Amino acid sequence: MKVFLPAIARLVPEGMLHAISAFLNFCYLVRRSQIDKDVLDQIDNAVSRFHHQIFIELGIWDNFLLPRQHALVHYRLMIQMSGAPNGLCSSITKSKHIKAVKQPWRQLSRNHPLGEMLLTNQRINKMAATHIDFESWGMLNSTQGNPLPGRRPIPQVHSDAQELAEGVVVEEVDAEDVEGVTSEGDVCLPRHAARGYPKTLAHLSQHLGLPQLEEHIRCFLYDQENPNSDVFGMDVELDACPLISWTLCINVYHSASALYHAPSDLSGMGGMHREYIRAAPSWKRGDAHHDCV
Repeated sequence: MKVFLPAIARLVPEGMLHAISAFLNFCYLVRRSQIDKDVLDQIDNAVSRFHHQIFIELGIWDNFLLPRQHALVHYRLMIQMSGAPNGLCSSITKSKHIKAVKQPWRQLSRNHPLGEMLLTNQRINKMAATHIDFESWGMLNSTQGNPLPGRRPIPQVHSDAQELAEGVVVEEVDAEDVEGVTSEGDVCLPRHAARGYPKTLAHLSQHLGLPQLEEHIRCFLYDQENPNSDVFGMDVELDACPLISWTLCINVYHSASALYHAPSDLSGMGGMHREYIRAAPSWKRGDAHHDCV
């Protein structure tokens, strides 16, 4: 809000600015994890100040028949009845509808549809959990070899995901839903590191033109070793960060796949979502592709 509103302050009429301000204030209020009576009163005040008719009065749009905007007036009652939404997206039912409703419905006998659909979803979850467990033990991938007794091998990314991360396949996919139960998530790198880069920290820093590469790595390691710290690694004294050697061997990867729990996004039955992050100097033999800075 502090960035968006000043950016459009002199570009839109004042009434529209007030309507957008009230709407953003409403969104921030209902996303809180704890909502008391004072917050509920602030929500009512934001709804009363959200004059969406201003867009019609200014001739920007002819009519507004948006269910989600109409739902604003029902938020207070639903929060009092069911609790705080806590950031829950209203699109979650849409992302779950195909696999949880449509596909099971097509497989039913239409005799007792609700019970059959619930049973189908339960079996799908159990099969997905079993598949992940078997795969983590190396039972479904013959190329992994036999795992050591009593020791679990590191789960591998699906081959399609690895090929995507390496830029092998033609179709570009930035994100996808992941089947299976809810897990803590993971970050996976391609099977092979990028070629043409020096291996040691000193030579790599010179090759990339980043004299502060060592400092960045040390600050990153501080965040990894102190996940509960109130201060980020970039803000602490460098002496407080772990020491690393200039002869440290480093591999460079142009992409990675991040698996995390995001039920409000496109996700599988367990709410798991995979996103591909690329920072390649040349993508598909073309220009550079940078998803991050």
